[in-house]
Amino acid sequence: GTMNFSNTEGTVSLPSLTLATGALITGTSAVTIPNLTWTGGGFSGTGALTIPAGGTVTMSGANFKDLQQRIFTMAGTLTWTGTGNFRTGSAAAIINSGTWDAQSDLTISNALFGSNSTFSNSGTFQKTAGTGTTTIGLPFTNSGTVSVQTGTLYLSGGGGPSSGAFTAVTGAGLLFGGGHSLSGPLSGGTIEFNSGTSTASGTFSAAAAIFSGGTTTLSNNYNVTTSTAVNGGAAILTGSLISLGTFTISTGT
Repeated sequence: GTMNFSNTEGTVSLPSLTLATGALITGTSAVTIPNLTWTGGGFSGTGALTIPAGGTVTMSGANFKDLQQRIFTMAGTLTWTGTGNFRTGSAAAIINSGTWDAQSDLTISNALFGSNSTFSNSGTFQKTAGTGTTTIGLPFTNSGTVSVQTGTLYLSGGGGPSSGAFTAVTGAGLLFGGGHSLSGPLSGGTIEFNSGTSTASGTFSAAAAIFSGGTTTLSNNYNVTTSTAVNGGAAILTGSLISLGTFTISTGT
């Protein structure tokens, strides 16, 4: 069913909400929910959606979670499991100042069409489970911390400027696509750029670096301990070259 909140006061506070497939919250009113269980269905309309500090969101199950047009401010703790992807559209905005914990190999996309949605992180976005790839297909800006503890995080929609840190543990990876502007430190297991024009002015420290597409300019310390591979992209190193590791170039420059 559909619930339209467009009250004259402009704000609705719900102590808790369980949202399942077929359910839609819409309207012009802002909605605040300290405890959201989200297994399907979605939010639309012009009113903001807020999870306050100390609040929780549990996203689980196999069904889509949809966000259209709204600004979704997540200041609490969100746990994302299951197999249901997160679809956005119509210039929705995700603003994370809390902790967003991706525990599956899922995708956030602009699959509902309209103007591109965006994802802004000033808190912590982390991938703590799933050995495959979690993909954010929206322009992504990070002024907080992005941490990949397993598998790969693919930021395919470009983004920035990002001043925050991006880290991946040994055996995990960060994959940048679509063109990014990065000024914070990049560190960890494998870091790859596969498309677009990217700049990285923070320190770059990794076990392995791959430039498989696009053009990437790195203007600070470059320290790769195991291998640097240029396989179709262009890498421009203008900072201090500490180590390339084993260097291979097949195509690209």
